[in-house]
Amino acid sequence: MVKILNSKKMRNFHRWIGIAVALYVVMATISGSIHIIMSNFYSPPPPVMPQGLVNLENASLPLAQITKKIPAGQQVKAINIRTIENNLWYQVVTGEGVPYYINAANGDIAENMDESYAKQIASSYLKKPEGIVKTDYITAFNSEYLNIFRALPVYRFDAENSNGERVYVSTITGSVTLYLNAPRAFGQQAFSYLHKLSFIPNKIVRDILMAVLVASVLITTLIGVAMFFGRKRK
Repeated sequence: MVKILNSKKMRNFHRWIGIAVALYVVMATISGSIHIIMSNFYSPPPPVMPQGLVNLENASLPLAQITKKIPAGQQVKAINIRTIENNLWYQVVTGEGVPYYINAANGDIAENMDESYAKQIASSYLKKPEGIVKTDYITAFNSEYLNIFRALPVYRFDAENSNGERVYVSTITGSVTLYLNAPRAFGQQAFSYLHKLSFIPNKIVRDILMAVLVASVLITTLIGVAMFFGRKRK
């Protein structure tokens, strides 16, 4: 066994496999360091909290009457009270498309209120009453809005004349689920590509490759330790 460990072929094998796995270790180290630095510079969006006191005197319609305004065949999953543009609305979530918004005072159903509500959330978070533009409505995760953020669907709003500031907003939770600017987006992409190998589109292939790389790091380390102690005994 000692002869095998000290053979030229084993040393060459250990050298080349070590170089290969070292590249992955360097990539993971750099991207991990960037992630730690960016996490300390930029805090995550605040947890979902009530937006303030709600004047329930304006909510004169009972919930039973509200649910009758939803098209037949759609099951109500949740009803939230939202203050939008200084008016009180019932947000009725059915799970089919955007939520319905019903005026709590007169029962009118509003069109496009979901986008208006999302813009209100984005404006409040960015502290910019004007100068933000809706750039996307996302129903599936992508290379920037990753599955770790969980909430779907979300609106994306970009701030004009800024450092690439953008937010992703969920009207269901009534909150910003992701905030990015140019440096933070770079850090997220670097971590995603270098650490998690997200440039490989097939998740199964990506997971297998990562398992092979991690196993190679372990094997290379064990072989190196065995070679060291084998030489010491010799």
